[in-house]
Amino acid sequence: MITHVLAADAGQVVDTLLTQYGPGGVLGICAVAAVRVLYARDQKTMDAERARTDEQLKLEREGRARVEAELARLNSAVQEKYLTTLAQATVAISEALLLAREKRR
Repeated sequence: MITHVLAADAGQVVDTLLTQYGPGGVLGICAVAAVRVLYARDQKTMDAERARTDEQLKLEREGRARVEAELARLNSAVQEKYLTTLAQATVAISEALLLAREKRR
């Protein structure tokens, strides 16, 4: 049947299909063909969307890792500076308290 349809011209194809399947069958075949085309189109769209989403997730993960590394670096730098400054402030406050006690005497 398929080889006859492929070998024939358009007029013969319609006549052959109508003869074998009737008008309802021809509409059914057209509906199945349309569903197949729409499914293929949707599948292609879903694959493209999935690839795009995967790429976005990959970029987000890389960005998140980069930001976390930067945050850890900045956190250690801040802790070093605060510890130094805090130690100096503690020494300055204790000296100020000693001076204040000596003046009271």
